[in-house]
Amino acid sequence: MKKSKFQEKSGITMIVLIIIVVVLLILAGISIAALTGENGILNRATEARYQTELKEAKEEVMEQWYSVVKRYIKNEKTAYNYEIMAKALQEKLKEADKDATAEYKEGNNTIEVHYKGFDIEIQADDEVTTNRMTAKKNIKDAWDKVKDNSNSIEDLARELDIDSSKIRKDEDGNVKIDGYLDYNETITDDDITVEAPEPAEKPKITITHQPEDVTVTERENAQFSVTANIKGTPTYKWYKHTRQSSTGGTLITGADSDTLTITSASIDDDLYYYCEISSTLNGKTEKIRTVPAHLKVNRFIKIPLEISSQPRSTETTVGQSAEVKVEVEGNGTLSYQWYKNDTNSNEGGTKIDGETESTLKLNDTTIDDDGYYYCEVKQVFDFDGTEETVKTNPYSISSKDSTHFHNTRRILK
Repeated sequence: MKKSKFQEKSGITMIVLIIIVVVLLILAGISIAALTGENGILNRATEARYQTELKEAKEEVMEQWYSVVKRYIKNEKTAYNYEIMAKALQEKLKEADKDATAEYKEGNNTIEVHYKGFDIEIQADDEVTTNRMTAKKNIKDAWDKVKDNSNSIEDLARELDIDSSKIRKDEDGNVKIDGYLDYNETITDDDITVEAPEPAEKPKITITHQPEDVTVTERENAQFSVTANIKGTPTYKWYKHTRQSSTGGTLITGADSDTLTITSASIDDDLYYYCEISSTLNGKTEKIRTVPAHLKVNRFIKIPLEISSQPRSTETTVGQSAEVKVEVEGNGTLSYQWYKNDTNSNEGGTKIDGETESTLKLNDTTIDDDGYYYCEVKQVFDFDGTEETVKTNPYSISSKDSTHFHNTRRILK
């Protein structure tokens, strides 16, 4: 479809506006890195918005869930059927999000909700839900039995097995019940509403640093971490997933801290990882999950060991130092050993103790340092134990007494 002149003009105006904002930020001393980096302003703003939207979505879901609980109590006389209640919740949520889903998982006794792009989990028999359902149903059944009696208040107290002083009528004629199952209840003509007393301090979790994507080469270690402000006693569970999702993953056994370390990563570990944090306080538990982070594992390709720079014979003056360095190509674990020989050969030499670096340095040289030198280089691949060895060509060192003018000794460069 061809864009209208208005659309084209609006698009150009938006681009110009973005450029002006970026320039103003730069003039204000805010760099592009500070604006767009991993911990930049935009990323922190995005994370804050994500957490705010998630909180709002949770509150909307729980509001609809309790409305389902309320409706269910009024119409059901038998045990709670969470599967039916989950379907009722889904219908309510679809009014605001046509793609919303709610499904009861009997194994963990939870209702898994997908709403406005978020995955939210409801514990079907959590204390609040159970107490509300129990209190409201008991009171409704008891009130239905006694409401037409002349001594309905006293009869209701007997039915609920509470002191009648806790039951009273307000100015509007509604019956008030204080502290039944830790809740205050109000009975109206058509319904029962529940007002919770001042609750005990609840657990709270605020994630301050999410796990970040990691890229490693095969056989290297990888690490993810999460940082959170937690009120209560925390527990951590890490999960892995084939998709970029924070639900439905596989629990990683033994991963129970704020840091997950994957030792000697393989191609099979190229997955998404997230952490579920729980906090318990005053008998209540809160759970929150991090965003998924991706572990990218690149295949390890062996580079054959090869000497890229051979030593060269040289002369120097007695008493001076001589330094030689060998350069090699390879991507395994490298080790070096230098040798001295009486013949022009890189076989049968004598090992020079302590000379196990890529550079050999002879200090305060003497005539006794004259001879041939070579280096043996070994490459080991730790993950499979394979190794290979190469030797440099022999090079000679010859020296002259420093009393002879212009006498020099060759050194390896």
